Amino acid sequence: MAFPTGDKGTSTILVEAIRPAEARVGQRYEYQIQVTNLTKDLTLENVKIVQDTPEHFSIESSEPKLEGGKDGEQHWSIDRLRPGESRLIKVQAIGDTEGTVDSCIRVKYQPTLCVSTRFVRAEIQVTKEAPERVNICDPITLRYTVKNTGSAALHGVKLRDQLPDGLALTDGRTVVSSDVGDLDAGASKVVTAHAVAKRPGQFSSRAIAEGPSDLKAQSGSTTTAVSEAELGIEIQGPQTGVAKEKLDYDVRVFNRGDAPAEQAQVQIKVDPKVRVVTVRRSTKDKNAPRIERNTLTWDLETIQPQDSKLVSFTVLPLERGEIRHDAVATTVCSRGREAVASAKAEAAARTEIQAIPALLLEMYDLEDPIQVGRTEQYRIQVINQGEGEDHNVQVVCSLPEQLQFVDAQGTTKARVEGQTIRFEPIKEMAPKDKAEWMLDVKAVKPGDVRTRATLTSDYLTKEATETEPTRLLR
Repeated sequence: MAFPTGDKGTSTILVEAIRPAEARVGQRYEYQIQVTNLTKDLTLENVKIVQDTPEHFSIESSEPKLEGGKDGEQHWSIDRLRPGESRLIKVQAIGDTEGTVDSCIRVKYQPTLCVSTRFVRAEIQVTKEAPERVNICDPITLRYTVKNTGSAALHGVKLRDQLPDGLALTDGRTVVSSDVGDLDAGASKVVTAHAVAKRPGQFSSRAIAEGPSDLKAQSGSTTTAVSEAELGIEIQGPQTGVAKEKLDYDVRVFNRGDAPAEQAQVQIKVDPKVRVVTVRRSTKDKNAPRIERNTLTWDLETIQPQDSKLVSFTVLPLERGEIRHDAVATTVCSRGREAVASAKAEAAARTEIQAIPALLLEMYDLEDPIQVGRTEQYRIQVINQGEGEDHNVQVVCSLPEQLQFVDAQGTTKARVEGQTIRFEPIKEMAPKDKAEWMLDVKAVKPGDVRTRATLTSDYLTKEATETEPTRLLR
């Protein structure tokens, strides 16, 4: 039922009872009471639902629980029922006698009307952006952002920036002035201006944004250094290398300024202790370099702002020691046909060239096959075929049981330990050095045998092994 008019369209609250038509005597049964706020903008408070409990009818339990009032009347309470909100009451009841029992439901409530007032704050913010460094030939782009950082709309916002001496807008004015207009809360507008410098130097200023009711904000100070084009250069290559092995180098020229680097060029003086093997053209314009003795020159043409160009070359180091390649990048800035400024950047790459040894171990018998009882000779040689020296070079021979040591001669003395012959180590073997030993052994038993020689040194991380087969005849 809708209260108070009985019509849902004109009433405030609706109470609906959902219950079975019949129930068994003496057994619990469940029914529900649904309470709905029919209004769109009215909150109901202290809602009380009262149900009569006639004779032979009792409420056993409910969710929520029944409450007792000061007048002894039991009811269900709803503290607050918002517009359109519904609440459900679940009831467990029992009828004691057969027949029809009528139980009436009433509702009481207090309508509550709430009013809201929104308080707003007026705030404004202005930021100024300017390049840190520009080419004197090109305009300086100034970017202003005016933002309404408050919660109230702003009307008639204006922007102003008094430029420092030596700086002016492209039309000759020395003040940036703009009617920003209206800004809703959180909205922002960007104003862009272009200035030119009359001379090189440092230029600083602040922008001011003004709104209604003396509202004002000031930006941070920006400083722009006006100078020639700003070049950067990097040369990348290995820190170490090996003599007679190729080395690759990459040279990248950057334009870190805000204007094109015109007539850019990179020149590389390679170390005289290397031989240039190959050169590769610029990545963008494919210009081949000019080669004059140990100097490589690339014409890079124009490098756009925040862009770069790459050239590469390969060299063959001829000897050990440090090699150094010097790279210089240059550009010419022009206004019209007149060259007004230039820029230069330098870099160097150093590579330590090492000479590594390369030991060759050889061992072979002088007579094969050989009769038992006769003496066999093995020639053992170690040759340093590399470009660097090696140290503590040692050869150790292992004889099979069919051979017996007789004598050993050569570059270093031998020490015999059973079937093992250790030659004293060579302290240093320079490139192209050769060491040789003659090992005399006696054949004491027939068979196909293997004589093994191992080589170790300071440079070798793993011993080298050489095995020589020999057939011993009875």
